[in-house]
Amino acid sequence: MEDPIIPTDFGTWFSKVFAALGRSWKSLALVHLLIVIPQMLLGVLFAWRLPTVAVTNDPNRLFQNLGATVGGGLLLGIVSFVFQAVASVASAHILSHDAAGVATGAPRTDWMVALRFGWTKLGRMIGWSILSSLLTLVGFVLCILPGVWIGAIFYATLSGVVAFERGDVISRCMALVKGRWWPTFGRLLILWLMASAAGAVSGAIGVGSRLGFGGLGGASFGSVSIVSVLFSQLVAAVIAVPVGMLRSAGAVVIYAELRSKHEYLNSSILAAEAR
Repeated sequence: MEDPIIPTDFGTWFSKVFAALGRSWKSLALVHLLIVIPQMLLGVLFAWRLPTVAVTNDPNRLFQNLGATVGGGLLLGIVSFVFQAVASVASAHILSHDAAGVATGAPRTDWMVALRFGWTKLGRMIGWSILSSLLTLVGFVLCILPGVWIGAIFYATLSGVVAFERGDVISRCMALVKGRWWPTFGRLLILWLMASAAGAVSGAIGVGSRLGFGGLGGASFGSVSIVSVLFSQLVAAVIAVPVGMLRSAGAVVIYAELRSKHEYLNSSILAAEAR
């Protein structure tokens, strides 16, 4: 019997990603809202503070305004990064358990249980994410292509290795992709193109909202209408949640496919490991 989450080729990878989204979309949506909310607050903060930072003749006041803006943005950025780490592991938990439920008839996992699992892996996920990001950055500095090569490896496998496995993460990620970098990159490219298309739609709607609401009366953030800021942030959130869900499902299915090339694997094994 074909496993619900482990593909055998590109065609089955594509279908299993969307099958996974169809099974788990409710739980995934709730988890990914945790990432979107800080991002919304960050967008509103900068739209509110940046136009008014320089509106003062007092240099001390200028630096205080700028410091408050940068500090608030840094704080929300850290919160968003933490929630991203939790959500990526929690998504792996949800996707594996729901897939195992199809194969065994077990009930689907609760999204709160998945979040608790994500929190247990937080330190590990943050630590390895920072290290992998530094390695990717070094690759880009040395020459762009090594950065692309390293970044693709970690994007495809990091959350899966942290969620399901133990031991050294970097070497394991490298081993999983060895000999299959191009197929992995092709799958990631499809995800990136889909996410970019959604981002372009969000950006266009945001610009349109500023033009459409810009003439409305009432309170404003500098020259930007409050209504336009809130509307554009809401649109961005509505699009960011499904995009995040797609990325998580795509990465988990890629990880499962890569690992299945090295050893026997099924969704029940993954679910048992994500505890």
